[in-house]
Amino acid sequence: MHAYLFVGKDPEILSKKAQDRAEQISKKALSHTIEKIADVRELNKTLRLSFSQPTCILINSLEKASIEAQNAFLKNLEEPGENISFVLTATDKKNVLPTIFSRCQTIRVSGNANYSKTKQKKANDFLNLSAGEMLAVTSKLSARDDAVTFMTDVLFAAHRKLVEGNAETNIAEKAQETINALKANGNVQLQLTNFVVNVSQ
Repeated sequence: MHAYLFVGKDPEILSKKAQDRAEQISKKALSHTIEKIADVRELNKTLRLSFSQPTCILINSLEKASIEAQNAFLKNLEEPGENISFVLTATDKKNVLPTIFSRCQTIRVSGNANYSKTKQKKANDFLNLSAGEMLAVTSKLSARDDAVTFMTDVLFAAHRKLVEGNAETNIAEKAQETINALKANGNVQLQLTNFVVNVSQ
């Protein structure tokens, strides 16, 4: 197989799994980003080179690529160059063309970040901010999925603080209420702002 697609909810875990696979199947791994057709053109310039050793093209977050970019990239999967393989990751299967799935060995990765140390620190730091600082952070979250993921991290952090006796039950409860509201299509910024106001009182 010359193409592998890792699918899961957590970008950090996907990236690590993809990097490991790339190192297993090639002597050299080259990372590329694909979001626009221009990105595919840049990749194609690289692929026109001659590769004497097994080389892996590593592309993370394929779901961010436009449909046009994915269609343009598809030709590389259909006609891979000599000594070239691909390792891709995607957090959202719905945003990846079925024709790409059909040309890759799909590997599903379970877990939702297993709550990495990086996420734990960010969530903990967020809970220690002032109301104004919290709002500055949440104002940058416009996508519903990103907001749900962020609030889930905050919920885990609040639970951890509860276990350690360093937080009020209210924070965890409000985080869960916010997640539920977001999943029920509540306005993203309104729900996040309500959370900050409620936990800052």
